[in-house]
Amino acid sequence: MEDFIIPHNVHKISSPLKDEISRPVMESSNQVALSLIKGHSPEEANQKSMQTYDHWIHKILDSSDLEAPHILKYLLWNKENQILIQN
Repeated sequence: MEDFIIPHNVHKISSPLKDEISRPVMESSNQVALSLIKGHSPEEANQKSMQTYDHWIHKILDSSDLEAPHILKYLLWNKENQILIQN
């Protein structure tokens, strides 16, 4: 297992959902828990998370934001290393 990495703005560390640097990673990974809470299967929750990662990856690829390469690196890393463990 690899580390899960959340890039962040040091000035918004106490409010990560308002942090535009951490938001793409947080929204993507949080889709697993949100989907499970809504009653979806683990497979569906993982798929929804992957779709959210893809959404943010495409959005950031089109961005001219100076932080875009930094955010993209961690989105790709976390997406690649998110695993679904099944019995």
